[in-house]
Amino acid sequence: MSDNRPSIGIVGAGSVGANTAYDLVRAGAHVTFLVRPHRQEQLARPQVMYSYDDNTLDRFDGYDVITDPADLSASSSTSSSSPSTTPPSTPKPASPWSRRSAGPSPERAPV
Repeated sequence: MSDNRPSIGIVGAGSVGANTAYDLVRAGAHVTFLVRPHRQEQLARPQVMYSYDDNTLDRFDGYDVITDPADLSASSSTSSSSPSTTPPSTPKPASPWSRRSAGPSPERAPV
């Protein structure tokens, strides 16, 4: 039987990475954290997350932790995505009001 869950790699397990992973695991995804070596020990034990759904503390585990990016490609359960080949879009020119919001215009500079 194959595992049809999406596999997601998250770089870093700070507040944003941990909260993102928490939501993804609750939605059924397989999550792998790529962290610095000193964080691996901290993530070896389950994390405690606050659930706004029912105002309780949840035990968060069921994720993998690696410290070497090469381990992502060595794992058969984790897939990595290739960089996008879509050319970057050309930024739109700034509108006059956005230029003024950065400070006074030269015509109206204080004397």
